Amino acid sequence: MTQPLYAVHWKSTHQEFRRPELEALCQLHGDAISFRDDLNSDPTSPFDFFHAEGEDVVRRMASRAITVAAFCEVWGTCLTGDWDALAQSVQAHVEKTSPVSLKTARDEKLSYYLKYISYGRKTRTAFKEEMAAKLSFLAFTGREELHPQFSLYIASDWSPLAKPPPTKPVRAFIGPLICEAQRSLVDLYSLKKREFLGTTSMDSELALISVNTCQVKSGGLVFDPFVGTGSFLISAAAFGAYTLGGDIDIRVLKGRADDVGLGTNFEQYGLSHLHQGVVRFDMSKNDLFRDHSLFDAIITDPPYGVRAGARKVYMSKEVTPQKQNEAEGRPNPHYAQTVPYSVPDVLCDLIEFSARTLVHGGHLSYWLPTTPGYTDADLPTHPCLEVVSNSEQPLNKRWSRRLITMKKISAFIPGEHEGIVVRFHLAVLLPTLSLYHELCADSSTSHTIPKRSLATRLFLPR
Repeated sequence: MTQPLYAVHWKSTHQEFRRPELEALCQLHGDAISFRDDLNSDPTSPFDFFHAEGEDVVRRMASRAITVAAFCEVWGTCLTGDWDALAQSVQAHVEKTSPVSLKTARDEKLSYYLKYISYGRKTRTAFKEEMAAKLSFLAFTGREELHPQFSLYIASDWSPLAKPPPTKPVRAFIGPLICEAQRSLVDLYSLKKREFLGTTSMDSELALISVNTCQVKSGGLVFDPFVGTGSFLISAAAFGAYTLGGDIDIRVLKGRADDVGLGTNFEQYGLSHLHQGVVRFDMSKNDLFRDHSLFDAIITDPPYGVRAGARKVYMSKEVTPQKQNEAEGRPNPHYAQTVPYSVPDVLCDLIEFSARTLVHGGHLSYWLPTTPGYTDADLPTHPCLEVVSNSEQPLNKRWSRRLITMKKISAFIPGEHEGIVVRFHLAVLLPTLSLYHELCADSSTSHTIPKRSLATRLFLPR
């Protein structure tokens, strides 16, 4: 039996994040959908079509989806711009299937509304009257209101970016609205309203999408090793996950002088009960956690040096003012010295840390800046992890960044996976940064970064 056909009205302008988010949410809930590429092969279109078992699947996706405005049941579709043919397909569908939603809509006590959505063309009043006449067989008896109990989508895509522009819509569909998605969360957690911010705070929409792509679930434990001001953790907590942050920057732990810090953001949204705290954490040492599966998800935006470069702890043998104070017995608070942390080391340590500490089936999502020369072969790899999604956000002609999501598929075995070599191409990783000029001077070939032995840098004796 053919599964019902549904339509999704995309809202997000981040086109490559749309389908991966819905597919991740389906996997999170144990559901499955199949997209209809024959009905939409244009990634810029605001409409897409898929088959699912029923409305319950759609509503579970809608309970978390950020890239979506609304979901509809499809009563009829048309790819030729023939409105008469579309109306006839709708009539044939309702006569054949007798949808429950139509029976409900015909109740004279319920209000209804014909919602016209036109992409790339204004909807004329004359056209609305014409379509209402074509759909008169639906026999709505209730009152028509702007905020109704039943909404019927009449949607068309005129593909405004096509050259030459089409004279008829390239795709159109008619069907009842099932439910809206969670776009309101984007405004609720907007950075414009947040009390504690930094120069690299991730905007709320992309943070929420990252959390969904990573399949964060209520009651799970989420870690961000480069937490900053906590955008990812706040988004994870919004869906009921427990959160833990780490950062080497002491300013993140201490906050501002007026006692406004990372915890303030959780208090602002009433999520303090889900925040487990933040620790000073050096990814290059990562000896804070024992060597076992711990986190359900790791989500982070590593500092690659565009606005804030990564740093790691460094022990200097030179005599510093701090050491002089200690020698002379004066009070001297200790702040560990740090040095720049190179891009290859950041990625290698992040991938290996995730392979060790994620639970089986857990996910790592991280942001990776790239250039036009990027290929999928440039991504860091690890035998315990596989890439499940790779979505690009173009920034300008020279730069873009990608949300890479990996799933843990096998256990990390210390004796077997020590000294893993992670291969990737430095040409795609910020080649113009002065901090990394020396590393990128010879980026014409793939670089191999050997890993230090785990025994020398992980888990101090307890």
